[in-house]
Amino acid sequence: MEQITYKKLTWIYIEQTSYKDVEYLEENYHFHPLDLKDCIGITQRPKIDFYNDYLFIVFHFPQYDREQRRIRIQELNIFIGSNYIITLTNQPNNGLSEYFLEYKKKISNNPEYDELSNSSGYLLYKILDHLFTASQPVIDIVGERLSIAEEEVFSENKRGVTMDLSIVRRNILTYQRLLEPQLRVIDKLVRLKKSFINPEMSVYFDDIHDGLERTWSILNSYKDTVAGLDRTNETLISQKLNDIIKTLTVISVITIVPGLIINFYGMNVNLPFAENSRAFFLISSFLIFIMVVTYYFLKRKRLT
Repeated sequence: MEQITYKKLTWIYIEQTSYKDVEYLEENYHFHPLDLKDCIGITQRPKIDFYNDYLFIVFHFPQYDREQRRIRIQELNIFIGSNYIITLTNQPNNGLSEYFLEYKKKISNNPEYDELSNSSGYLLYKILDHLFTASQPVIDIVGERLSIAEEEVFSENKRGVTMDLSIVRRNILTYQRLLEPQLRVIDKLVRLKKSFINPEMSVYFDDIHDGLERTWSILNSYKDTVAGLDRTNETLISQKLNDIIKTLTVISVITIVPGLIINFYGMNVNLPFAENSRAFFLISSFLIFIMVVTYYFLKRKRLT
């Protein structure tokens, strides 16, 4: 636990929240027990809870795991009141820690630094703006993986294409699942009227809302692209399979008559030319002739 106090505003920063941290908040602040409980566990969806003298907000931010090629969710819990803001994370959040150190450095180097003294609402905006901006590369990575999958769909080597498309689709759905309720949370902040969130702040939160809507539009575009690539991939695979089946069918048709004749001559009965010394060459020539005629017949009918 670390904290910055500048003039009348305090930012308490808690990383990897423990029960001891929750006990500290319980003793020093009058937060609802259910909100404190949420800080220990993982909240399923972003949300905002309203109280007379504070707000409790849960945000989810995407983090791309390159090894697993999937988006993982980083949770941020925030208590905000008139003269304080408390941020809690269950795991390290590089973007938040960097921003906390940046503020700390600016205040220590410049005693007249006035940005923190505006209001807790403005500090909330600055934190969210920094974290949402820091998460933008994730959408770029999803787009990059989608472009790679698109190239694979139209390449000769299609090994793993279906799996790659499925991974991209899962990442898109994960991102949309965390973004959709977050849009509603930001929308409530835009319309919120609290003493520590001035009406002028609605313009700032609306700017974040616009950025999230752009991300939502990009994800919808990616989702449609994945669906189209999936259908195209299935069509190409089906066409390739049909070509293979067609080739095998042509081979079967070409060899069916020669195979029938060979089976006849394999039986222990007297058949024409069986005793002839040139029977092997005669029968082989006849079989080859039948195969050639069948092939050209099928080719003329455009079946090969």
